Amino acid sequence: MYGLILESIACYLREVYGQEAWEEILYVANVSTERFGTSDIYSESTVNRIVTAAQEVINQPLEQMMESIGYKFCEFAATYDYDKIIRVLGRRFTDFMNGLDSLHEYLRFTYPKMKPPSFYCENESRTGLTLHYRSKRRGFMHYVKGQIKYISKTYYGIDVKLEVLDQSNEDNMEHTIFRLHYNNFDFGKKLINPNETEDFIRANMKITSDIFFDVFPFIIVFNRGMHIRNIGLALMRLMPRIIGRRISDEFVVLKPTIRFRWEDVVPLGTAQSWPAPVFSMDRTTGAAQCRAVPPSEICKIDAHKGPSVPQLRDCCVYCV
Repeated sequence: MYGLILESIACYLREVYGQEAWEEILYVANVSTERFGTSDIYSESTVNRIVTAAQEVINQPLEQMMESIGYKFCEFAATYDYDKIIRVLGRRFTDFMNGLDSLHEYLRFTYPKMKPPSFYCENESRTGLTLHYRSKRRGFMHYVKGQIKYISKTYYGIDVKLEVLDQSNEDNMEHTIFRLHYNNFDFGKKLINPNETEDFIRANMKITSDIFFDVFPFIIVFNRGMHIRNIGLALMRLMPRIIGRRISDEFVVLKPTIRFRWEDVVPLGTAQSWPAPVFSMDRTTGAAQCRAVPPSEICKIDAHKGPSVPQLRDCCVYCV
């Protein structure tokens, strides 16, 4: 775990409870480091030890403290200019939520060994949306709630109420489903100019499939049976024999963390999904050979450590 998270926790505890309480927390937690380097890596257990010790010293409920720590993290990160990234991630709060995985990928340029969570949204309406949160770290659900509340209020002027619909552990990951209740006033808003309606665009701005395939050279066209019907020219050069095969046998989805099934892919809507071709390299010839990955192994693939395979990022996946 990077020190950025730990130092934000330290700042919160020092500011709210004082230096003396912070020193006592460190003593109880058996942590010798008083200040953490934001780019340094520390043991994953350090957060749990500090939080557990803080509960004992300051006698605050765990859920309330983790939410406050998550809220404080956003304030702390703003001092490192990360607020500038947040401000350009989406015009609407919903757009920002759909871009959370992209935010974490950007942060990996600075923190290459980070283990980011996975987010995706569904069921957007005028009253909010449903958020899926998955993480290898346990116990950060309320931490995420604090972050969402801070960002929605500070950058979008929206008060969000978070309801936990379900929480489970699957494939060694914590999966929490939130319902975010807020005034999503832009949802379904019609364009003012009648000539710019969806019907007008469909009738007057038709794009042929040839143009579409030129614009998206890595496009994958697959049907409900998950069979690949067509692919872009660039992908054709890379994997020329995959047409007709099941897409779930040739690719795994690294982000968001879902099963690669029709019923799981379609509801993603505008959320970005990254199918990554799985290759095994023949060390003697240097040739790349496709191999299938059993569904049970999908979640064992670390998107940031390996296997060392090509990844198709932000490609267009067209379902037919």
